[in-house]
Amino acid sequence: MIEFYIMEHSINQREFIEKYDSGQREFSNTLMQFFDVSNKKFSDIVIKDSKIMFCNFNSCEMKNVRIENCRIYFMNFYTGAADNLLFENCDIEQMLIDRFSFGSTKFNRCNIRWSAIFNSNSETVDLTRSTKHKFFTDISQVTSQDMEEAVKLIMHDIERLDVSIRLKIKGMIRHDISNYNLPNPREKKETYETRSVKYDDSPLTYGEVKGMVESAFGAYNVQDACKTKKSTYETDTTYK
Repeated sequence: MIEFYIMEHSINQREFIEKYDSGQREFSNTLMQFFDVSNKKFSDIVIKDSKIMFCNFNSCEMKNVRIENCRIYFMNFYTGAADNLLFENCDIEQMLIDRFSFGSTKFNRCNIRWSAIFNSNSETVDLTRSTKHKFFTDISQVTSQDMEEAVKLIMHDIERLDVSIRLKIKGMIRHDISNYNLPNPREKKETYETRSVKYDDSPLTYGEVKGMVESAFGAYNVQDACKTKKSTYETDTTYK
């Protein structure tokens, strides 16, 4: 279940990059959400005791990065490289790592759910000391039933959030749909009004959330790849 807080140590993407560029290498007790970072090299960073929500890292390189005691929801890494990357004692849900080159990467004592590593040398990633539920390493492992279940879980989580957060997520969903050339979901006309700008605070539609899920798998033609055959994903423990 995802949680959002207004914390004293919340930080936006611009502040995070500025602090990193100025030499700060440790971030703790921090809320990090709605990042979309591209073409950046990060080294010798420690992020601990924090919440990381809806953050994308595109074509980034990670070296000597440690993420410890964090709650992570919908954190994605696309087309990049990692060397000496460690997730320690993290609760991870909805993480996608795609087209990544790994060197000495470890998930230690993590609880990982509904996550995947695709098109990468995932066999070199040490997950032996973490528990996994619905953890995929190939798109062929994903069934249509998996997709439906993921959509329902996300809809339930997101609809619990306040208006401003829901609106941000809807904007992010549409951005991802555009990036992956996915069909635009059908939804009600936006009528929520604030000053001269109109926005929609209607509940997220099934189509929107499905678009959000498929954005993670868009490059793999999910509609063709998802079959009703028995899934072969890894499950190390029973998830309740």
